[in-house]
Amino acid sequence: MNVKDLIEGCIHNRKNAQNLLYDIYSSRLYGVCLRFSGDRDEAQDILQESLLKIFKNIHTFKYVDEFLFYGWMYKITVNTALNHYRELIKRNQDKEAVVELSNNNEIDDYSVLDTILEHINQQTLLKLIQELPIGYRTIFNLYAFENRSHKEIAEEFNISINTSKSQLFKARKILISKINDILESNQVKKVV
Repeated sequence: MNVKDLIEGCIHNRKNAQNLLYDIYSSRLYGVCLRFSGDRDEAQDILQESLLKIFKNIHTFKYVDEFLFYGWMYKITVNTALNHYRELIKRNQDKEAVVELSNNNEIDDYSVLDTILEHINQQTLLKLIQELPIGYRTIFNLYAFENRSHKEIAEEFNISINTSKSQLFKARKILISKINDILESNQVKKVV
């Protein structure tokens, strides 16, 4: 079944098309959910909510090619993860969800992601990202993986640009520390 037929089948609520869409795309979308979540159960919840939105709104997608279709589903998944984060803030369940800038003049814009990936595998990096406090994790993901600017992040969450920069700086600092601990235990030279 080609992607256009798959979409058409989902529009008409055909179970075989819905199951096939799930089989083809769920693992990639789950990876996106894992980056934004604190654990596998939370990621699974975000994935299920994303898929429900995808199935509910698939009739609005104008098929051009598979790449754009995946991009459309990816965007829904990221937005669902961000809505999950906003709900946590509203319920005040995570005191570290948004941390204001604390006289930290060490904020910079360097990227260590490439250097990190030279020394540890992606699965280990994903685990370390999941261990970050939710605010740090969300801003790190938006900046490092979604290529959002600090201005865009600040507008998205109604925070200051400096708060976004501060959370990214702190997330990187925690990640580098944990990565260096791993490297040190394996007797590999530290990254930073």
